[in-house]
Amino acid sequence: EIPDSVLQAQAEVRAAQEAWQQLESRWNTLRDTLQKLSDALDGMSRAQAQYRVLFREFQDLESQYNRIDRQVKRAFERFTQLQEASIAAAEQARLRIEQWEDEAFADVGEVMAARLRETGREIHYDTTDAQGVATFQGQNIEPGTWWVTARYEGPFTELYWNVRVELPKGEPTQIRLTRENAEERPKL
Repeated sequence: EIPDSVLQAQAEVRAAQEAWQQLESRWNTLRDTLQKLSDALDGMSRAQAQYRVLFREFQDLESQYNRIDRQVKRAFERFTQLQEASIAAAEQARLRIEQWEDEAFADVGEVMAARLRETGREIHYDTTDAQGVATFQGQNIEPGTWWVTARYEGPFTELYWNVRVELPKGEPTQIRLTRENAEERPKL
């Protein structure tokens, strides 16, 4: 199993990334607003009343911008530190898992090859369409029970499918791979 400390570290990275991105979004909005105010002020005379109103607004927003700028930098540094620690912890866990897998599944290739010989079947490879639909038709696949396996990797998790399919003789069969029929697993 993946240690809880690794999963917690990944959750902290996601939260830090979201916090940093929210601050950066606010920073971008303030920067754009300041640029618009600056452009408006450039076209005005300093003697105009509207100039003084916009200049005070610019000064207020500029102080907010500077404060948010410092917060963005701190949030990014925190995100980076958490991410580096999370990657190191995940790497250690991944190495332990790989060692266990090497031992636990040492004979799996031989077992699968023997089973394929017994059944006379072969492994078929295909892709889904953009909606995650796999269609079995005219591929010389004999009717019966089959398993569709697939993976989709996201930034922090992967979706894994191992779906049982009953293929009737001569009829096209479709299976849709969705989040609902997938197992979501943490990714190291």
